[in-house]
Amino acid sequence: MTLKKRIAKIIKQMEPEDLARFLIGDSLSTHPTLADAERHQIVRDLPPELGIRYNEFIDRYANAHERVGSLMTWSLLVQQARGARDGLLMFAEGVEAMVDAQWSRGSGKERRSDVPVKFGRFVFESGGGPNDPLGFVFSEPAAAYLDTLVAEVRTGAAKTEDDYESLRSELAYLAIPVLQGVADLCVAGVSEIQEPEVMRPYVPPRWRCGVEEPQQG
Repeated sequence: MTLKKRIAKIIKQMEPEDLARFLIGDSLSTHPTLADAERHQIVRDLPPELGIRYNEFIDRYANAHERVGSLMTWSLLVQQARGARDGLLMFAEGVEAMVDAQWSRGSGKERRSDVPVKFGRFVFESGGGPNDPLGFVFSEPAAAYLDTLVAEVRTGAAKTEDDYESLRSELAYLAIPVLQGVADLCVAGVSEIQEPEVMRPYVPPRWRCGVEEPQQG
């Protein structure tokens, strides 16, 4: 008996839901056992009462497939926002490290100095004390954009995780490994995201979110 004949014999004994799982998995495989025409013929040969159950499963699969597609979109948006957010923070940290090195060598002599740089400026004071402010200050447009990115990361990650949780039981019922795997990757890509500490430890409290607040008095 050939492989396809053995498969045909097994298929005849399958419940419609298991048949749908098999045909979906075979169609998604890089090395499918059946041709498209053979899969279509198997479905056409189903008795009407079994065809109804088969179609109901396919409808649920199509709905879950669409929802997993939404998960992919949200996950991608989070990754993009995180990349832009981290790029701004890495730039600020790089400027801080560069100027801090110069300050440590005694090149910063001014009482107070503002060095304009891209996305903001570097501000430092020299008073001889250990807590003299030294840090990068974002311009207001850059700080507003950073706040937006942080919010997008937080909101997008929460949306992805919530949608995944609402889909878990359906994915378990469908038992389509590829669909489950894509959903798992989407949520894993956002669940590891940690919100950045925008405030540097040596920046005084009056500098909230990297934007200098108006001085009192």
